[in-house]
Amino acid sequence: MMVKQRTQELENKTKSLEEANTALRVLLKKREEDKNILEERMLLNVRELVIPYIERMREAQLNQRQKGCLDIMESTLSDIVSPFLHKLSLEFLNLTPSEIQVANLVKFGKTTKEIAQILNLSGKTIEFYRKSIRKKIGITNKNINLRTFLSSSK
Repeated sequence: MMVKQRTQELENKTKSLEEANTALRVLLKKREEDKNILEERMLLNVRELVIPYIERMREAQLNQRQKGCLDIMESTLSDIVSPFLHKLSLEFLNLTPSEIQVANLVKFGKTTKEIAQILNLSGKTIEFYRKSIRKKIGITNKNINLRTFLSSSK
């Protein structure tokens, strides 16, 4: 009698655990779906509510520095709504904010001269940052283009 009772208790606990497991799977799936919906809405809002104003500003008569700032805003916004920013910050956690800023501009095809003008720094300073970035991400003395490497890290 005692064995039958214990067996029944174990079967009840097993059934209860299976039900809880099923409920947790459903909740996790719902959470993932909600996360995806939120990401899609954010991207849609940026595309519909912010990008048109950036494009409108681009049509105005801007000087090089203003155009550079606009490029930074646009690329940073793009990073915010894409998984790249998360991957970049995880992969390149040891980069300084200035190095991340330079890396972002390199990624978007800006030359050292253009970056220097945008950030109001000397070309030598930008070259220093580029060398430091290459060292920190482990491509020093390797035949790898920095822009290509950063672009492929999406």
